[in-house]
Amino acid sequence: MGAEGIPQPADGVPGPCLARITTLRAICNRFPKNVIRAALSDFAKYGDIYISRPDTVTICNPNDVRTVLGARNSCKLDIYQDLQDPVLKNLVTFSCPQLASQRRRQISPFLNSQGYLAQMEATILEHGAASLTAKWDAQLAKTDKTEINYRHDTQLATFSIMSALAFGRNISDQGNSSIIVDWIAATAIYVGISINFKALLRFPLSLLIKPWLGNYRDFVRFGEESVAQRKHAIAAGALKDGTSKDMLQAFIDAEEPDSKVKMTSTEVQAESVGMQLAGSETTSASLTWALHLFTLYPEALKRATNEVRAQFDGTSLIRYSDCRSTLPFLESFMYETFRYAPITSGFMPRISPKGLELQGHYIPPGTKIAFNLIALNNRTDVWDQPERFIPDRFIDDEEGRRNVFAFSYGPRNCIGRNLAWMEIMTILANLLLRYEIALPGDSEYGPHNVDDKGIPRLMESQCHIVFAPVHPDRDCRIIISRRK
Repeated sequence: MGAEGIPQPADGVPGPCLARITTLRAICNRFPKNVIRAALSDFAKYGDIYISRPDTVTICNPNDVRTVLGARNSCKLDIYQDLQDPVLKNLVTFSCPQLASQRRRQISPFLNSQGYLAQMEATILEHGAASLTAKWDAQLAKTDKTEINYRHDTQLATFSIMSALAFGRNISDQGNSSIIVDWIAATAIYVGISINFKALLRFPLSLLIKPWLGNYRDFVRFGEESVAQRKHAIAAGALKDGTSKDMLQAFIDAEEPDSKVKMTSTEVQAESVGMQLAGSETTSASLTWALHLFTLYPEALKRATNEVRAQFDGTSLIRYSDCRSTLPFLESFMYETFRYAPITSGFMPRISPKGLELQGHYIPPGTKIAFNLIALNNRTDVWDQPERFIPDRFIDDEEGRRNVFAFSYGPRNCIGRNLAWMEIMTILANLLLRYEIALPGDSEYGPHNVDDKGIPRLMESQCHIVFAPVHPDRDCRIIISRRK
């Protein structure tokens, strides 16, 4: 044990001396623009396991990652323990494995059921692919080609999808279709302040963050109203067949299989908030990087476009079941996008209640275990030429797909992964079907901007919650025209 009884990793675990005595190095490495460089540097210097904080080891080996994430008794690091607002107590923020397991048993039958997902697909298409194509068609109504910003447009689409599913309401009814983006940003700020700077929540310092607090409270009120309206509609018999197929209804209907315990209205609201927070920006970021990579690799864009157009004639929207059965290259392209441009650098650290052995080192109980996803995606013993973007590597390669941890792994993996795949594939397939995509002449990034190995450079990014473009207004522009 170290100072103040903090469990210490085994002495034999490699790592920088500074990391053994202070968290300052780890904090600096988490600065948004430092994340990738630090992750690759530490892996290159220290290997599969290393000390990253006085009480934390970081692991980079896929087998070790599966061991830790697959353990049912490991706890997430409880960074949310000081959150007092009950609407923020949800599956995303739960640390206790027993509580998380109960909630997953309640919700999983809906999110893991292709049947229930299929019943939600009309809503997903309406607010995703259909909404985007209607917007782009309107911009092309009086011109042959136009410039659009795919970061902004896909972000609004994914936030709209999740609002419709999690709250059963169309955000455009609020009078400002982008208000949900402001609400989510305000909620993220509120969570960060609640964890790290509680004094800012008290008057007079709260005046400094008044606009964000106001937006957060509006979001909470929106969620509370949504649950109340749906339950009132159910009680009044206003819903056909008693249900409306969305996640709000799933949360209301969900029950623990053995005890038959259902969620309270506050718990339903909390899960809706968690679904909106966890499922909007992550999917939006995935679409952003996919479209960016299409602009860097025109041959991949051409191949994916031809694959889609060979299967569909454009008379109707492409559905997810069609994507899964007929678009192997586009699916492989997305796996490579998850590997090459991951939306996050790791997962929430775990704490094992029991000691375990990793890479020949005994890790004592209570040690925090972090994950270096950047290193996992760049291992030369797992990936051939990991520095290169090669979509074909995942075609008919189940083992390769298993080594992509985009949706985490084990009993606490991303419960919305099937929903995310449905959003991503239907949006991309329908955009490729309808539009020609090209870069503006003044684009800083593209096939012309390469490093010393001839590899196209990715646009500059930084990681707050997800890896996102530093300059989206400049770097996420494309020229679209109707398909030839």
